[in-house]
Amino acid sequence: MTNPKPVLRVLLVEDDVDAARLAERRLRWSAIASFVVTQAPDLQSALARLEREEYDAVLLDLALPDAQATSTLSAAGAIARHVPIVVLTGNDDDDLAVLAARLGVQDYLVKERQDSRSLSRAILAAVNRHPWVRAGALIA
Repeated sequence: MTNPKPVLRVLLVEDDVDAARLAERRLRWSAIASFVVTQAPDLQSALARLEREEYDAVLLDLALPDAQATSTLSAAGAIARHVPIVVLTGNDDDDLAVLAARLGVQDYLVKERQDSRSLSRAILAAVNRHPWVRAGALIA
């Protein structure tokens, strides 16, 4: 007997409509979890949503219209204390990936290298690794 798929609420912070649709489609096809995705087109609207609503994870692009990559990561560092963050970006930059990890981001993924399986696994792992997940409360 298999366990039912966990339902995870994800805030997708992405200004590119096509990239957002692709990420949502990949998550919809996930075999390991059901994802309820809400999109925010910029950092400010994402921060406002995070104040009003609860999410299990944030999927964050670094190229946003209202923030540069480093300022987006700085904001992510503050968010990451409460919600696990997975960066999903077109910027394949090792220095940014290291900075993201130092700021508490759970994973740094390059858009072109992701499929449904790898993206959903990264989010599930980020949720399970996050310090706010209590011991024994892992999502299977």
